Amino acid sequence: MAKILQNLNIGDNLRTHRKVRGLTQGDVCAQTAQFGRPVLQSTYGKMENRNHTKRLLKFIKTYNGLWQLICTPSNDDVEMDMKKMKMLIEKLHKESLDEIIVVLLTVHRKERYVESLIEHLTLKMGN
Repeated sequence: MAKILQNLNIGDNLRTHRKVRGLTQGDVCAQTAQFGRPVLQSTYGKMENRNHTKRLLKFIKTYNGLWQLICTPSNDDVEMDMKKMKMLIEKLHKESLDEIIVVLLTVHRKERYVESLIEHLTLKMGN
């Protein structure tokens, strides 16, 4: 069994783990989809990319409160609103972390304005 290094090279660890098992990136994405967590192969490739991983970890370290907001559905302690959502999307895009926008929308998908936003984006893409 491959030893998973305990450091910030998460992408290297993902790649090592995948290759030891003889899986392609597509295989990993197919497996995540089976567990109800689909990941695009292009997104997974970025996750294995060292520079992308460093950018994401830097974002988390710098904006830990925002990261918590991204990853936590609205509840009594955390409340997301359209203004915060817009600010987060703009900041993630500016940091070239566009795939994390999908995480944000997925985590907060039950918010009424997110449903409307996703519907709007889907209609725009269809045209």
